Amino acid sequence: MCEQAQDLVGDSLEGVYYFPHPFGCSQTGADHAQTRKLLVALSRHANAAGVLFLSLGCENCTHDQVLEELGNYDAQRVRFLTCQDVEDELVEGHKILSELATHAKTFKRETISASELVIGLKCGGSDGLSGITANPVIGRVSDIAVVGGGTSVLTEVPEMFGAESILLDRCEGQDVFDAAADMLNGFKDYFISHGEVVYENPSPGNKDGGITTLEDKSCGRVQKGGNAPIVDVLGYGIPGFRLPRTLVQRYRKVMCDLGVRVRPSTTIGGALRIDDLLRDGYDAVFVGMGTWRARKLGIPGEIRGNVFFGIDYLVDPSSAAIGQSVAVIGAGNVAMDVARTALRQGARNVTIYARPKHVSASSDEVEFAQLDGAELVYGKAVQEIDDNGPVFRTAIFDEEGAVVGYEDELDHVSCDTVVIAASQQAKDKLVLTTDALVANDRGLLEVDENGMTMMSGVFAAGDVASGPSTVVHAVAGANRAVAGIMSYLGI
Repeated sequence: MCEQAQDLVGDSLEGVYYFPHPFGCSQTGADHAQTRKLLVALSRHANAAGVLFLSLGCENCTHDQVLEELGNYDAQRVRFLTCQDVEDELVEGHKILSELATHAKTFKRETISASELVIGLKCGGSDGLSGITANPVIGRVSDIAVVGGGTSVLTEVPEMFGAESILLDRCEGQDVFDAAADMLNGFKDYFISHGEVVYENPSPGNKDGGITTLEDKSCGRVQKGGNAPIVDVLGYGIPGFRLPRTLVQRYRKVMCDLGVRVRPSTTIGGALRIDDLLRDGYDAVFVGMGTWRARKLGIPGEIRGNVFFGIDYLVDPSSAAIGQSVAVIGAGNVAMDVARTALRQGARNVTIYARPKHVSASSDEVEFAQLDGAELVYGKAVQEIDDNGPVFRTAIFDEEGAVVGYEDELDHVSCDTVVIAASQQAKDKLVLTTDALVANDRGLLEVDENGMTMMSGVFAAGDVASGPSTVVHAVAGANRAVAGIMSYLGI
């Protein structure tokens, strides 16, 4: 199909490429989830002007799963074809690729900041001289990108063995040092647990090129990372656990270097209002305050000292003494974050309680929480929280999984800490202090297709406009709002 589509190349469309993988029917669990994430990540690449997801139709990695992982997307740029659904997939595929090519040729290159650049550093054909010639040159390029605000990612951990001290000495802070050491030791433990020799390297080709030991190869390998500080440690395909604070601080510095001023500890909607911002010379205002007010359940016991709201707990988990056993009430994405965080904070038993069988969290988040060690229990409607923990009524389900009633006997659960993660909503300070802002019945700001609220010049995006969701959805909404702001300002 890709070969037949080469006739579409021309003008600004530089090529049609395919990225096959052999894991459609052979993966489960975290491996299966990782493949979906990587496929979707490829589709989001800035150089992918048009994307066709091609599937046989019989894989474990289904169309619906990819759609769920993808979230909101541009249907003109991203298309799908399932071979089992059409008579001739080559004909249908070429038709779709032709439409994608036509759309792709409307795009134009534009100059962007170097801070948008991410360089992935991979092993090549190493020889006895690459550690003092080609690799240091790549390191210089890496440092130049970092100085410009970009990101350089050094990969292939086994080829860092023997050069650990060079990398660890560059870690920015104890947290990064510990994460890097854990990563290196984790890979070594993996080799040992499978009966493999940790230092079964360099390869025969490396030896033919003049490399004699793994240390020889690794010391040349790490030269590709230059001399810039190491600010974070990433899992494969996953940026730490959610969003590491070190990364947040780094991007704050980038923004400040670009001229953005940050005024901390300031509430808009208190002594200062949006009207004051417009009065003092701001031509447009963006509201991205999220949904930081927890939604109460309205049950007895919510005020107890061992009860937290999920959104509050996640702000500073280390400040809460949660003990060994934790009950999480609710089964959305925030509940999964709470469960995984609690396990990382030392809890040994974490149970997520959901009333229905169909939870609101994405399947990936549920899967990752369970892989981390959390247990998910369905059919539990919390009634109160007593001295020992939550008290539930147990649901009765029909054949379709709908709740049709409850058992008479109450289920008393004993635990150290209860975290309520049922939902959250936007704080109402802005709406109460700004007459022109309009909120819907969920307390979310109403915006048009450009992200502008009912108040001229005031834009909003993310959870405060669309409801609690993922960071990816929030960023997508912010991009639309930025385009709306630029159009509004005539830029």
